[in-house]
Amino acid sequence: MRLKVEGNEAFLRARFEDTSSTYRVAVPPLGESQKTRQTFNLTDGKADFFLFTIKETLYYFVYSTGGADTWGDLYKVEKDLIKPIAGTGKWADGGNFAFQRILEPGDYLLRVTSETGKAEGTYQIGISTSLPEDYQ
Repeated sequence: MRLKVEGNEAFLRARFEDTSSTYRVAVPPLGESQKTRQTFNLTDGKADFFLFTIKETLYYFVYSTGGADTWGDLYKVEKDLIKPIAGTGKWADGGNFAFQRILEPGDYLLRVTSETGKAEGTYQIGISTSLPEDYQ
């Protein structure tokens, strides 16, 4: 489910700064795909937070794979502001999310939760500078 920034700035900022509960995701070089090696679980009822840093302006594909019906919210961190970029729960497979966007250099925060609030299951996060094999 979508989490609005307005009214939730302190919550998002705290999660962004809490390195013990925010996972860092590597961003691949141009033309490559990088998936997290860790599998994440939605059964705990809480959102998972991921941090990644974009170093060059490119067209990126940020997505989830797996059996869980996931929703993703993408935010860009700009100084003291957290700017909402996109939010979606659907992609080609119907249960995972994906963003296809030009992203500029900076820090990004990805919040992943159940799309319905009730879904359970596992998932992985991927970032690619080309369309990943999972979605071809």
